Amino acid sequence: MLGTSDPAGTLATGGDAAVRGGLVSADGRIAVVRVQYPDQSRLSAEDLDALVELVDRLRAELPLRIEMGGNFFYAFSDPDGGVSELIGLLAAAAILFPAFGSLVAAALPIGMAVFGLTRPSGSPR
Repeated sequence: MLGTSDPAGTLATGGDAAVRGGLVSADGRIAVVRVQYPDQSRLSAEDLDALVELVDRLRAELPLRIEMGGNFFYAFSDPDGGVSELIGLLAAAAILFPAFGSLVAAALPIGMAVFGLTRPSGSPR
């Protein structure tokens, strides 16, 4: 089920509640609408494309500045990296081995980093 915040409705019931809730700035010029999607595993890249298309259309029609962000935009992108992660791991090994003086001690933080890199992005934290 798709959920959204409603800064206009919150302002109608009382401006202080909207400001305290973080939906509207103190001067009333900036509002945040949070869109909460259901389980992202049930969504596709086409859903993201539809959202971007809708917001582009709204930007053209409304005199508002609309910004988007969040994990949904990264869920369907191919992760950049590979070579950069490998270089980072080699640099970490070169620094940690002399610092800890033990291969086992240096391998523990490197192993945790590798685990963090290979964990699926949609898994709970």
